[in-house]
Amino acid sequence: MQQEKVPPIRRRSILACASAAVLATILATSHSLALAEPGRQSDPRKHAAVHCDADLTMAPDTMREPVLLVPPTETGIPRDHPLIAELVNAGHTTCILTVPRNAATDSSRASRHVFDTLRAMIEIHSDKISIVTIGSGALPSILAIGKWPAAAHVVKDLVAISPDLDPRNRTTLSNARSTGLETTFIVSGTDAAGVAHTVDDLLPQPESPLRIVRTQDVCGPYFPEALALQATWDTFVSTGEVSFQTLAADPVAQLLAIDALASDGPAEPRRVPRSACP
Repeated sequence: MQQEKVPPIRRRSILACASAAVLATILATSHSLALAEPGRQSDPRKHAAVHCDADLTMAPDTMREPVLLVPPTETGIPRDHPLIAELVNAGHTTCILTVPRNAATDSSRASRHVFDTLRAMIEIHSDKISIVTIGSGALPSILAIGKWPAAAHVVKDLVAISPDLDPRNRTTLSNARSTGLETTFIVSGTDAAGVAHTVDDLLPQPESPLRIVRTQDVCGPYFPEALALQATWDTFVSTGEVSFQTLAADPVAQLLAIDALASDGPAEPRRVPRSACP
């Protein structure tokens, strides 16, 4: 039986367009809604956008590290996505990156936007942050860390939900190796076998903990893909819109991500309550 998600009582919403410099200014000075860069219209084809949410009712000493959320580069995610609510409710200020259209299918170009946002967040926070990715958001995030080797020491966790790691990118991935970074890949069913083909090239060092966790490790056999298709159909029937769901919409995958962020190591299925199972 799934638990109903409780949205934060108050949330800070921050929208930064066009550059990491604007993001830095807004995050450093704003406590409420901030709009785009004055005098400049953001072009979604050329400029990345960052939207941050936080629960301001939480005491500062209970807040956890900020999270950079990198959704599928081609589609992004809606701002009311349940994963965002889970992260915010767990005490993570969550910044969602939307890459520009001209970089959506180019992982190398998209990684530059991840890199700029990551660097700005770390400079502002002055402490470790974590990265959560969905689908195709994994590859540019890994490449961004590869471009900045020191990031392995200032990024607490990398959690990739259903990572899209095309075997054709093995050479690129091998150049993006990082060390000392806690990494969890959250997958469904036999996805683990496919991901494993690129793992050796991705994080081959023994000092780089990587764990591949299946949602079925928590609940036993079930098919979150069927639930995602049903959610897609329900949305279409009620709104007429086609909004494809991913594994990130699955409550079990969300709790595995939260567990990975909350612990010193990767996610551990036994710590996730079975009440989250369908």
